[in-house]
Amino acid sequence: MQLDALSMLDQPLRLELGPYFGYRGEQHPLTVMLDAFALARLMQDARRGHRLYEWMKIQRPGDVLHYLRIEVVDAHQELWSRVQHAFEPSWHGPRHLAPIPFTVFDGWFHYGFGGDDTEPLDACWLNHRQSTGFWDVLMSQLLDWVQAKQRELRHDNDFLVQHELHLIDQSRHRRDFFASVARRPHVRKGIDEHSCAPEALRDCVLKLVMRDDVESVACPFTDFIFWRALVEKQLRRASKSGAPPQVALRLSGPDSGLPFDIEDWGGYVHIPYEGAARSHVFIEPDWYFLYDFRTGIPDLEVRFLLTRNTAHGRPQATRIEIGDGWFLFCAPGFEFDTANS
Repeated sequence: MQLDALSMLDQPLRLELGPYFGYRGEQHPLTVMLDAFALARLMQDARRGHRLYEWMKIQRPGDVLHYLRIEVVDAHQELWSRVQHAFEPSWHGPRHLAPIPFTVFDGWFHYGFGGDDTEPLDACWLNHRQSTGFWDVLMSQLLDWVQAKQRELRHDNDFLVQHELHLIDQSRHRRDFFASVARRPHVRKGIDEHSCAPEALRDCVLKLVMRDDVESVACPFTDFIFWRALVEKQLRRASKSGAPPQVALRLSGPDSGLPFDIEDWGGYVHIPYEGAARSHVFIEPDWYFLYDFRTGIPDLEVRFLLTRNTAHGRPQATRIEIGDGWFLFCAPGFEFDTANS
């Protein structure tokens, strides 16, 4: 069978499944568009270190079905009624229907009792699914492509990618203990590969983390690239010291949470219930003002404050302008030489 399944990664494939004959002998159309855009998106995310477990666990031809989508182009009212029933109350009519996950669409069709009284619409779809050989070829071609990309990923020099792959290979990834592999077939905006945090701020924080007197960092951003850099520092410390990640370098994020799963990378980030957690390196959120550096509790004292707010003085703290509108305040007894650090 001549089929180029890989073309579906960037353009839909038109399937003319009809016409089929109704009970009265009339002909009904059934035309759909089939794409694998969600599979291409997953590959792009995995290459950036996001959803890596989900990508590496595509191991069977049938696994790729979760990442196929179907858009109905032309069909009899019988099918539109099923669509309407499935999508109420958000139904706006056929012209506004987004592509449907394959596993959802496929679940709408069933054989009748013994197969003899199968509805003509169901028979049209099910016969194509099970009798033409099209789907076996399609899934096999896509799986071959996935496995080739999986092998390429194993040569990636990203520290966190290799760390997570090692956890997967050893069956010690946290998702190995879930009942099933979570599949996300929808095509959404991927992870931004460009950091939204100022470069001067990132560089300063990553230099501070190298110090022995810095054991914790609080970051209010949801910046994917910044957090990967911080978790890499955390895991390198944990590997060197033998301590759990959250002990080796305590990381705290925003109370709103993070839009990606840091624990998948093998790291750990504390999410405060409310507010911001004090840390040795404290990146001050716009809504927060730090009045005092010391608390009497070593783990909660702020030794290095990064802020854009200079409206109020920071008594006895040394102020250093690091660039991009950010300033570093060093608590009494702590110094930082930006030139030599």
